[in-house]
Amino acid sequence: MLAAPTFSALGRAHASLGKNGDPIRLAASWPKEPDLLRLLLDLGFPCDDGSAVRYAAHHGRIEAVRMLAAAGAPLDVPTDDDETATTIAAFNDYADVLLLLADLGVPLDRDHPAGSGRSPLWWAISGGSPSTARVLLDRGVPIRQVELDLLADRERIYRDLQVRERRDHDVMSNLAEIRVLIDARTQPRDS
Repeated sequence: MLAAPTFSALGRAHASLGKNGDPIRLAASWPKEPDLLRLLLDLGFPCDDGSAVRYAAHHGRIEAVRMLAAAGAPLDVPTDDDETATTIAAFNDYADVLLLLADLGVPLDRDHPAGSGRSPLWWAISGGSPSTARVLLDRGVPIRQVELDLLADRERIYRDLQVRERRDHDVMSNLAEIRVLIDARTQPRDS
């Protein structure tokens, strides 16, 4: 028998989804009811298109990613826009989710879309996400010219905005932190 809070959460999830909703995807992104995802997986709801993992990554729900992986959900399926759980976690600065995905075998240096130069490191820079940039660099993800160009471009844009409007200090400090990480790995070292 279902506990009253879980049963109530299931009812709310069903009502908020409408006819075409995906309860697994909603449960993966819904932190208020951590048992709901487990319940739906136990009831046999499918998690085979990768969307639930991407939703969990978007919301930083590491336990949801872990549950979905254990249930056999694919971890690296791109959306029609070529976003994956790794690029989403990198952009949103969820380093713990990124580390889990890497530990589960998802490559951290793959471009999405293929050949675009948009690796998880590119997405971390794009999102101004220093903790994920640090994880990626610590895991040996190569720094390519496309990432250096993006970082320089983002720094210029936010510097110009900051001068004109005196805002976005957090973004600038995040980009500065990423710059220090990248410079430390690309500058020649004295012997």
